[in-house]
Amino acid sequence: MALIVRCKMCGFMLYYNRGDSIFNPMDLIIEKIVLYYGGRCPRCYSLIYRIPTRIIIRPRGRFKKIVKEKGLPEQVVIDLSDFPDSKINITSE
Repeated sequence: MALIVRCKMCGFMLYYNRGDSIFNPMDLIIEKIVLYYGGRCPRCYSLIYRIPTRIIIRPRGRFKKIVKEKGLPEQVVIDLSDFPDSKINITSE
């Protein structure tokens, strides 16, 4: 499964992984992005948040065809900004 991290403000692609390599926990990936870019998006200079604000899940390959045939939604959007009081911990087990 591919993992893409984009800037919330301008959509600049900060990180892309096709899923070929060993999976890294999301918090480590975001920490690497923050360190690499100095905490700011290189395109619009907005701050890079350490906690994701939105997650989009899209099928690909043969699953994309199945989703289309069944009339299912083409993507699932989880807006984490709807839960401002909750603490979100991303861990890998």
